[in-house]
Amino acid sequence: MSRATPELRRVARRLLALEAAASEAADAQAPAMRVCDTLRRSLSRLLGVAGFRALLARALTLAADEARWLHAVRVTADGSLEGWGDVAGQRSRDERAQGGELFIAQLLGLLVTFIGAALTARLMQEAWPELSAGELEF
Repeated sequence: MSRATPELRRVARRLLALEAAASEAADAQAPAMRVCDTLRRSLSRLLGVAGFRALLARALTLAADEARWLHAVRVTADGSLEGWGDVAGQRSRDERAQGGELFIAQLLGLLVTFIGAALTARLMQEAWPELSAGELEF
């Protein structure tokens, strides 16, 4: 069952846009990787590294059901993503955007399921203070 509801996809698009705008360097990470790195800092304290890694791996598996190219991406021991840049570079801009949005939406859906909408929204606002409460309605 997909947890990537239209509301979660909207929030995911907003997070990806914020990260894309924040990285103007040509060698900057993909926005989806930057979102994960930002979340890792907050969520590793809450869930531990192993918990965050498990959450990330599950979100990646769920997203790969719809964006098959994500099967080539791996979650490393520290909870970062390996292979995203290589495999994403072989995709069109639309495919990359859709895969990133779907992955982040799945991750947010898992968070809402496990820790609740209120705590997920609070974590998002701490990580991205420019988000308004209205943008974080799951």
